[in-house]
Amino acid sequence: MELIEAKIADPQKVQQFLMTNESIQSEQLLKKGFVVEINKDIKGCFIIDYIDPETYWLRQLYMNQEEMFSLPLLIDSIIQHGKEKGIRSVYVHSHQQVVDELLSTLDFHPQSAPRHIKDGVIQRGKWWVYTI
Repeated sequence: MELIEAKIADPQKVQQFLMTNESIQSEQLLKKGFVVEINKDIKGCFIIDYIDPETYWLRQLYMNQEEMFSLPLLIDSIIQHGKEKGIRSVYVHSHQQVVDELLSTLDFHPQSAPRHIKDGVIQRGKWWVYTI
């Protein structure tokens, strides 16, 4: 598994991935995101928003269905990436019970929304934080 900034990844592979995964915020992915390459194919992606120099929000996370078993490894890789960048906290917003269970298993803790998120922007789901 390799994490590659979307803006420097192979443009042809990125476009092919985006064409088959329409729910991904493509503009944001190319600005703030990473693609997940497995066996030389893009199988997933994530978008991060920096809240401050030591905190980021994992804004969107996507893995192709056939690679879902890799999700815990991907989340761990995102945390390791954060450590390398000096990040101390990673926020995630979840609106699925199975994701809540996964985050709990990976030592994320329920949390209120980060300061920069305006109340009412995201009305359902739970916020989680991982402290590095």
